[in-house]
Amino acid sequence: MTAPVNILLVDDHEENLVAVRAILEQPDYRLLSARSGSEALKLLLQEDFALIVLDVRMPIMDGFEVATRIKQRERNLATPIVFLTAEAKEVEDFLQGYAVGAVDYITKPILPELLRGKVKAYAENYRQAVRIRDQEATIEAQKRTAAELAATAQARDEYFSLVSNELKNPLTALNLAIGLMGKEVKKEFKETAPAQWIHDRLSFCLSQSGRLLALIESLLDVSRIKSGRLEVNREQINLTSLLQGLALRLKPQAQEAHSSISLSVPKEPIEGEFDRIRLDQVVTHLISNAIKYGQGKSIEVALSSDDQNVMITVRDRGMGLSKKDQQWIFGRYERAVAQKDFSGMGLGLYITQEIVRAHGGEISVESELGQGSTFSVKIPKRASAEQRLAA
Repeated sequence: MTAPVNILLVDDHEENLVAVRAILEQPDYRLLSARSGSEALKLLLQEDFALIVLDVRMPIMDGFEVATRIKQRERNLATPIVFLTAEAKEVEDFLQGYAVGAVDYITKPILPELLRGKVKAYAENYRQAVRIRDQEATIEAQKRTAAELAATAQARDEYFSLVSNELKNPLTALNLAIGLMGKEVKKEFKETAPAQWIHDRLSFCLSQSGRLLALIESLLDVSRIKSGRLEVNREQINLTSLLQGLALRLKPQAQEAHSSISLSVPKEPIEGEFDRIRLDQVVTHLISNAIKYGQGKSIEVALSSDDQNVMITVRDRGMGLSKKDQQWIFGRYERAVAQKDFSGMGLGLYITQEIVRAHGGEISVESELGQGSTFSVKIPKRASAEQRLAA
């Protein structure tokens, strides 16, 4: 049930007010009465009205003067006024009434159906205006909330970027120092037991600091993506050679997981304009994921091309993904498995997808639970004219 709207009845004769009230009385209206122009003006300071039904002929302050004063108030500019005129000979006053802000006239004696119909129309117009105003206020509030959330998100991303950079610099130096120490220990002590012990622990430290660096680099990439600063530095590269190098580099990781990597490439090398580092990042992540979730089974990597595009597929025969998980697996911080079972922050596929998109390409997945997953990347060999201008 809608809330009743206020309607102001103004007439200096009590019997006229009683008659009009009797015609209009219903739950949809809240009827307020005034016996003079000054009393009506006071009520208009206290309440908002959907309609004013105003008698023309009143002592001291007639209906025309009341209407003039009402329309001088900004709050009441849009409030419709319907004049009641006592005699047909007052029809010549219609133009004066319209000039001071009236929207309609009803002559006395009042025809009840006519008054009800006019009041109903103006009341519905008022309700509609209130609905529109409330909707606009809601939209404006939502815009403010969205702007505040965007500002908060931007501040957070800037903070992540700052913190990640601050963490990355000393960790990079530490990583380099550990690597140099490991080489010196191996060279100095050869294959003696203490040297091996030290070398194993340095290797562990190197591995852990490398993981930290990778996590920080992921946070930096998310910050770059959110702020539109993910750069793609294209150069002519041999994609066949890149994938062959990656398969060789990731072979120890696959062997440690009791898996293997098979690479299928055409006899003729495939070349194109790509960001070498970013494309390396894409394929490395897809193969590493296949190793992680492949349950020790073999992994197939294939490279192909047509006139315009290159296609890379990475297939494992591991746990696979449900249809539901496939819908949001490329989202930020999304994971298809519990964190207690597998490490990671759920950023890899999100970053991978954004890098592929930055190349003007697309990435997709086909998977069945228990049957493994196939990730497919399709990227244009050449940058579009729009991408060249943006670079």
